[in-house]
Amino acid sequence: AQHRGPAGDPAAAEAHQRGFEAGSLVFDEGEAGQSLFFIRSGEIELSRRGAAGVLPVARLGPGEFFGEQGVLAAELRLDDARHQAARRLLDEWMAWLRADAQRREMDGQLEALRREHAALARRVQVGDAAQKDLDLLGVDLAQTEAQHLAASTAVDVARQALTTDFPSLSLPERVPEVTVPQELTESAEVW
Repeated sequence: AQHRGPAGDPAAAEAHQRGFEAGSLVFDEGEAGQSLFFIRSGEIELSRRGAAGVLPVARLGPGEFFGEQGVLAAELRLDDARHQAARRLLDEWMAWLRADAQRREMDGQLEALRREHAALARRVQVGDAAQKDLDLLGVDLAQTEAQHLAASTAVDVARQALTTDFPSLSLPERVPEVTVPQELTESAEVW
């Protein structure tokens, strides 16, 4: 039998000739298959374990091959792993963008509340507003500062998740701003 290496392996293009003695086990049922075998000479019996014991499934001879299901399954697992990694990268990138958008929104709210608090403090000094109103606005300001801190922390946590899970990814120093997409001018059929 000739042996072909695992799918995606640079050595996969290189065939290896191996001989097996009569009655020897090439691979066991349930073993992860990473090889495709081509029978050059001789025969091989494929069997499956069942409730009645080991049952022959097929007898293959010269020019036939076996093991392809394992190779195809390995390729599918690799494709699925790549797909999952891409989805995870997208999820983490979007979490980073959303956290930064919330932080920027909190920046605006915090700045507005600080200006309003300063203006109300001046009015209280001149007797034009009640101290109670200033105290209530101070509570709102403190809550907004806490929310701003949480939003800033969320940005840092999202960035850390990206750098931990994707260490080879070079992230910009600042979160990129997402612009409004341009309207497509071509018809849907073109896209």
